[in-house]
Amino acid sequence: MRSKFLRFIWLLLIVGVVVEAIYVRSKVPKAPRGIAAIPKNADAGTMMFHLAEQAVMDSKVYWNLHMDYSPASVERAEEALDLMCQSPKFEKMTDKDIRAEALIFGAYVGEVIRRQYGGTWSENHKQVGPGSYPLHWNAKDSFPFVWCYKRLKNGPEDNVWHKYQYFVSKSLDSNIQIEETKVDFSK
Repeated sequence: MRSKFLRFIWLLLIVGVVVEAIYVRSKVPKAPRGIAAIPKNADAGTMMFHLAEQAVMDSKVYWNLHMDYSPASVERAEEALDLMCQSPKFEKMTDKDIRAEALIFGAYVGEVIRRQYGGTWSENHKQVGPGSYPLHWNAKDSFPFVWCYKRLKNGPEDNVWHKYQYFVSKSLDSNIQIEETKVDFSK
């Protein structure tokens, strides 16, 4: 009888510790990530870092795609954009919604480039326009936000994975000039 009583006491003790741990853990605030973590008046680099984190989270939650900032993961970003375009919700998205998604995934693609080759983000570009978020790297500018916007608007012919491969290989060859077309994002 005493053995059953001791087991019961141990069981109560274990349950109490588990309940307390769950309660304490629920009271610890979770650090914001992604868009929620962007501080007010953030510079372009900080903003793009957090937007890229949002792309990682969205890709995992919505499409079970793992994006790890490796060059190969840009192909998964293309897959996420393709799946987004196939979603019934996509048809209901406004141009503002499409620009927001393009900015999130463009930030991810740009962060892959920046982490591999260095570089800095800006909000505006004098030729391409305001709100184009160029990534300055290897003495050139790339516009992954524009790539993703065109992908969402034009479909698979503007494949982001192919553009990434092309622009990275061409940007590393200093003898080749790369130009971007202007897209008005000031609306």
